[in-house]
Amino acid sequence: MFTCRHWGGAVGQNVLFLDARNYYTVVDRTLNEWSPWQLKNLTAIVWLYRGETDKYKKLLNEYREALGSADFAKAAAELDQQITAARESSKKAQEGASRRDRKKVAAQFDDKIAELEAKRLVAREAEWLYSKFGENGEYRDIPGLCKVATLKEIAEKNYSLTPGAYVGVAETKDDGVNFAQRMGEIHRELLKLQEESNTLMATISKNLKEMGL
Repeated sequence: MFTCRHWGGAVGQNVLFLDARNYYTVVDRTLNEWSPWQLKNLTAIVWLYRGETDKYKKLLNEYREALGSADFAKAAAELDQQITAARESSKKAQEGASRRDRKKVAAQFDDKIAELEAKRLVAREAEWLYSKFGENGEYRDIPGLCKVATLKEIAEKNYSLTPGAYVGVAETKDDGVNFAQRMGEIHRELLKLQEESNTLMATISKNLKEMGL
């Protein structure tokens, strides 16, 4: 979480709040961190807040050079396809190799797949940034991520500097599932499983009695 204070001049003051709790890279079960590209994206939000759009556009160009494409979403989709194809090719090659050569064959594909996956991560970070601030880089508040608050708003929250108190919750997409209907289905499934469990327990109990146990 970050709190960035910007002095707005004689007419007042504003504070930029960044909440990056849900924006990170999972390293393992106990460690999450920000990748270099994610840190650049977070810094870019501060640039836009300050009106430094030239730095933002320079970062977009850096993404384009790294990906060799100006369409980040398309690049990410194409990389997904390439990774899937590479994995399928690796699987087929290993199936056709002798047991002794399978590790060697797999290693030949692993480096290429790792390279594609690293590039896909870059594409996803580029898409993440571009989808929020576009080509021109106009700052806007993003629910769950960033918010520019006035001193009046901060005072109303008892001068709390916790970003989560201002940025709110990220918007969630409607998955089209009827909650009441789905809960009914789950309830019926549980009743069926319970009935099957009771039948199984009765069968086990009967068998144990027949065995004299």
